[in-house]
Parts: sequence; structure tokens; C-alpha cells
Amino acid sequence: MLDPQAQPDLTVVLARAYGLTGIALERLPVGQVIVNYRARAGDRLLFVKHYADGTDLTAEQAAVDQTRLAGQYQVPVATLRPSLEGDSVVRQGGVAVSVWEWVPGAVVQDGLNPAQQRAAGHALGRLHTAFAGHPAGAGPSAR
Repeated sequence: MLDPQAQPDLTVVLARAYGLTGIALERLPVGQVIVNYRARAGDRLLFVKHYADGTDLTAEQAAVDQTRLAGQYQVPVATLRPSLEGDSVVRQGGVAVSVWEWVPGAVVQDGLNPAQQRAAGHALGRLHTAFAGHPAGAGPSAR
């Protein structure tokens, strides 16, 4: 787990790598090896992933690439905001981070209504189409 005192270092990286100055961070109670924040930069909301030391950043980059692929098939995904240098995941000093456009949402705990079920089905179909040719699908199932 990341040290909560790391937030000042994080704001420095966000300013240097993304040009996000005067950013306000609100830690979100989600994530396992990543500390997630809702970030306010002026009138803009962003989602910030702060990766813990030891996180496999190569795997995280692969996940970013898969998110982009899904978005190309109209799967509703958050849009990555690249750094000023065009990087998806930035590492500066001991801080590794990625920044995304904020997507409002809600947790559904009581089941989906019919419209939500249709939307989920359409998104799942698009996911299957997007990843039908993905190299990871060529091997045997883990089950």
C-alpha cells in the first residue's frame, strides 16, 4: 500500500509530467495495488492511478493498451490522458502514475434494469469482437 504522505510527491509529478498545477486530490476507496484519486484541475475532473512500488508497469501498460483497443470498438471506457511527452504511464523518482478522463458512475448492487442489461450485453459483444484476435486468446483456457 502506498504511504498517504506520498501525495505531495504525486502532485509534483502531475505538474511536471502532465502540466497539472494546483491540482486537488481526493483519495477513492477502490483499488488493490493502486491508490486511486479523483483529481480536480480547475473545472476539470480526472482519474489518477498511483502505482505502488513493485507494481508490474509492463502489465499496466498492456492494460492501458487493451483499454484503448476496447474503446476503438465503442466499448465505453475512460480515455487516457497522456503525459506531455506522450507517455501512458509515467515514472518519476519513486512515483508511477497514469491519468484518465473522469467518468461518473455508480455501483449497482441490486441487479440491472432491462436498459442496463441491454447496454451490458452490447458492451460485452463489443469486447468479444475487440479481443477475438488478441494473442492471449490463442492459448488454452486457464480453466
